[in-house]
Amino acid sequence: DAFVINTQLAKLGRYGLPVTSSSSKFLVTYIEAFEAANRDDLTTGFSTQSLGWWPQTAEIVEGAPAYTDFILPTGAVRSSPVVFLPTTSASLLSGVGVSGTLKGWFAAFRRIQHLPLMFMGPYAAVASILLPIVDCPAHTLSLAGDSGAGKSTLLYGMASVWGRPTRAGGFVGSWDDTINSIEAQCGVLGNLPII
Repeated sequence: DAFVINTQLAKLGRYGLPVTSSSSKFLVTYIEAFEAANRDDLTTGFSTQSLGWWPQTAEIVEGAPAYTDFILPTGAVRSSPVVFLPTTSASLLSGVGVSGTLKGWFAAFRRIQHLPLMFMGPYAAVASILLPIVDCPAHTLSLAGDSGAGKSTLLYGMASVWGRPTRAGGFVGSWDDTINSIEAQCGVLGNLPII
C-alpha cells in the first residue's frame, strides 16, 4: 500500500533518495506502469508486522486453523516467502532470539526439577502460541508472593523460551512500561507472550 500513496513515498527522502512531495506522485505513476508492464515476471511475496503464526487469520481445516508458517525475527520457520517488517523499534525485538542449545536449556531446567512450580512459566510461554489453535483468545499467569519466593526467577525461566531472560535488553518487561510500550509489544510479539 505504501507504494501507491505518494505521501508515504515522499518519506523516502529521509533516507537520501531524491524523492519530494512534488515528485512522489510521478513515482506512483512510474511504479504502476512498471508493475503493469512486468506483471508476468514479478513474484509475489508477503510481509507481516507481527511474530507468531502466519497468516494470522488462517482457514479452518478439520476444526483447527491451517497456519502456513511461524514467524520469528530471523525469518519464517518453514521458509515461507514472508518478510518480517516490524513497525516498532529494534530495541523491543532485541530480546527475542536463539542462543545456546536446547540440550543446555534442558540441563538448566533439570537442576530445578525439584521445584515443580518453576515449570509453570515455560509452560505458559509455550501455551501462548497454542491459543489460536485451541480457539482461546488469551490467558494470564498472575504471580503473587513474598519477596524472595521466586516470582522473578519464574519470569526469567518463562522468558528463556523465546529469548534473552533479562530485563535490560531482554524479553522481560517492567511494571514501569508505558501503555504505548505495551501496545507496541502486543502488536509486534503477536502470539508470543508479553512478560
